[in-house]
Amino acid sequence: MLRAATTADVVLGYVTIDTLPDEVLLGIFDFYMRRFKADWSPSGAKWVRLLHVCQRWRYIALSAPLRLELEIRLECNMPTRRILDIWPELPIAIRADIYLRKIEENVMAVLEHKDRVSDICIYGDTASPVIRTC
Repeated sequence: MLRAATTADVVLGYVTIDTLPDEVLLGIFDFYMRRFKADWSPSGAKWVRLLHVCQRWRYIALSAPLRLELEIRLECNMPTRRILDIWPELPIAIRADIYLRKIEENVMAVLEHKDRVSDICIYGDTASPVIRTC
């Protein structure tokens, strides 16, 4: 006698994320990135986490930088030249407080890649930016 399968018959755990096609993972990454789009964190920390999971995730994320809107986000207290040397050629955004040391050095390092600069925001005493370019 045949009976219908129930949830008790289904054994969970045999399907892993590794079985998903690249296109599905890319869709998941896209959803993840859009959820955190308003969160401006240095070095694009949200997408950097994806790159550190495994080689496959790194390849998928870096193969679609425009779709995921990947960019290198810098603040002037970071070692800008070193960061730009280790990351792939992605758009660059920089934020700086005008009173920080090394602001000139770091902004100049970014401007050496002027074709990749997507955003420069330099702040002064107030919360409003002194210089803003997009």
